Amino acid sequence: MNSKTKLPWKYIFLTLVMICIIIAIVEKVKGDTLRNFPRNVLICSSILCVGTFLKWKRIKNFILQISISVILILTGSFLIGNTYQREYLVTRNNIKMVACQKLLWDGQIPYYQYNNSFFYGKKLGFEMYSIENKNPLSKTPRLTPLQWLFYDLEGNTIEKGSDHENETLENQQDNLSKQKAEIKQLDVTTIKNRKDELVFSISMTDFIDSYNGYYWNDQEERYLPPTSEWGSVMYKTSIHSNHETIYYNFTENEKIWSLPSISVYVPTNGDYIQEVTIDFDDHSFTEEMHDLYEKMCFYGLKVFFSQLENEKIIELYKTMNSLAYDNIFPNAQGYGSNPIPCTLYFKDNIGIYPYFAIGESVHLCIIPVSQETLDYFEKKGVKIHEIL
Repeated sequence: MNSKTKLPWKYIFLTLVMICIIIAIVEKVKGDTLRNFPRNVLICSSILCVGTFLKWKRIKNFILQISISVILILTGSFLIGNTYQREYLVTRNNIKMVACQKLLWDGQIPYYQYNNSFFYGKKLGFEMYSIENKNPLSKTPRLTPLQWLFYDLEGNTIEKGSDHENETLENQQDNLSKQKAEIKQLDVTTIKNRKDELVFSISMTDFIDSYNGYYWNDQEERYLPPTSEWGSVMYKTSIHSNHETIYYNFTENEKIWSLPSISVYVPTNGDYIQEVTIDFDDHSFTEEMHDLYEKMCFYGLKVFFSQLENEKIIELYKTMNSLAYDNIFPNAQGYGSNPIPCTLYFKDNIGIYPYFAIGESVHLCIIPVSQETLDYFEKKGVKIHEIL
């Protein structure tokens, strides 16, 4: 291949690199996300350029040629498969949106502000469906979601609901938050539940009572409502379990969509806890919201590590959050089944780790661990640290 043939491909490759840089800057500065079709075109174009570059090298070994071709095809298929999502343009509450359904269906359909053919903007809501209902947006008549929540462009809640009535009134919540909560120090242990599933020996009610006890001691009010007032949905599997699980989520005020939240994963066969995560939407970062997130991290960790001094707990969550920002995962490695974090800290049979993927919230994760868990993560390259 002569230099005249090489030259255009060289500039095409450099152009693709510049496009990727520009896209990364746009996503970082504006908080927008590249849509499905242009992203896949970019992936395919990049792989084609890499293949052409290798052809310049005039690789004559037939087996090596085939091996490289297979690797490129598999790489492209993996990237497209893990990032592909079916997109639907919809108008809801007089706002044009993009509804996105992942190829790896998890029951949730997020809705984003429509910007143009290349990018969509901030998240404006979601719908939750049963995991058995494939492609719910393409069905006629439309299926009723299990739960839904939508915001306007300023982040105010304009529509919410579920397929069951919510009998809790706001004044009842206010009265409950003023009731004194005693400190409840828990003896948290790790036990085996179902096959290949570790759980904490405490219940979700224990967690809420203990959290509120420590919170009341400092703030003279309760923070977490009873389990019945949390949003919930059932999954066939969860983050660290291959069994049916109920996912609970609480945020202080659903009208403020950027508030941090707490998630609790509970097995359907017992009154235990699989995992607790404290989640922060970094895409709408403000100091006020981040301070609230750190406060939630403190009391969440206090429940599990009540024997530690407050200064040590503060050091712990600040370390976790710093590691989360220093080790950001690509969107394709979002917080899903059996994630591999950058590090894991543990004391006795309680482990904590940070997780932050592009386009998702920052997570501080609290999980039950055993020596087998620690060995598994260490073999995967996770740095293990004992909390002393």
